[in-house]
Amino acid sequence: MGEIFYLKCLGKRNCEKGTKWKLQGNKEDYSFKLIDTDCGDLLPTKKNELSDNFLEILTKEEKKFTYKELAEKFKCNPEHSRRICIKLFTEGKIERVPIIDNVGRPYFKYWKK
Repeated sequence: MGEIFYLKCLGKRNCEKGTKWKLQGNKEDYSFKLIDTDCGDLLPTKKNELSDNFLEILTKEEKKFTYKELAEKFKCNPEHSRRICIKLFTEGKIERVPIIDNVGRPYFKYWKK
């Protein structure tokens, strides 16, 4: 099974200060596996799975989706959906167009190039 270790970010460049990760590891061979995080973020495997699912639906459908619609479709947290959409957009994998609602910040509809 292995021992449980906790890793805490001290801040600066690569992580948000105070973020904690729960690792399952082995002191003998120094192998570790990320099993949980306390920052409300998804594990990398789940992020990749959702990213692939988002790309697949955006490729198949000839419609534009908001991050909220994608969150409903894949039954995930809307904030996780928003972050994945931003990541896919900044990587150049999807396009977006702003929706002006005259209240607050604009939000976007996303589609595959």
